[in-house]
Amino acid sequence: MRSGAGTAFRTVGQLSQGDYVGTRGAAVGGWTPVSFQGKAGWVKSSLLSTSKPKVSASSSRTNASSVSGTVTSTTPRSYSSVPSSGGVDPWGFYWGQCVSYVAWQVRSNTGHSNFQNMYRGVHFGNAENWGSAARSLGITVNSTPTVGSVAWRTSGSAGHVAYVTAVHSNGTIDVSEYNYLVTSGFDTRSNVNWQSGGSSGFDGFIHF
Repeated sequence: MRSGAGTAFRTVGQLSQGDYVGTRGAAVGGWTPVSFQGKAGWVKSSLLSTSKPKVSASSSRTNASSVSGTVTSTTPRSYSSVPSSGGVDPWGFYWGQCVSYVAWQVRSNTGHSNFQNMYRGVHFGNAENWGSAARSLGITVNSTPTVGSVAWRTSGSAGHVAYVTAVHSNGTIDVSEYNYLVTSGFDTRSNVNWQSGGSSGFDGFIHF
């Protein structure tokens, strides 16, 4: 991993086959800007793949009984092309974080097209704050998932939010998200038992 888009730039990290990286924007000259283990850098695009690698059953982030779906370092094009400035996206969240991606979904797919970190005088901030912040604005927060709602939890260092893409008859959900399976990157999960608690579950749903 290089500090810039080319071999002339210094090495800032070393990746191995099967490592997850998060993309930070569009490729330049055959090099892709990525995040890996908390560092920003550039990797030759031909070395990256969007196919799911095999994951050890002992992985601390996934297990076959609770998570399935797609792991990828590629994000929807319109989000990945959003210009970042100083690590902050145009709506006031930190680029590559779950809140930044979900805020983009809210802006793109709901009547809250001007949603931002400080919205109608209320600070949303970390994911753990989103439920109470939404309630204070009269936005519905409940335990009923719907397609297009925001799955939200408070557990963890700063909570987590994800965008609901499907609701199944058995009560499980599909989500798309950032910074969960891929550090600062995009992934999807299918048939998530959101009531399971812990890092794979959610507290409820925000209906923007």
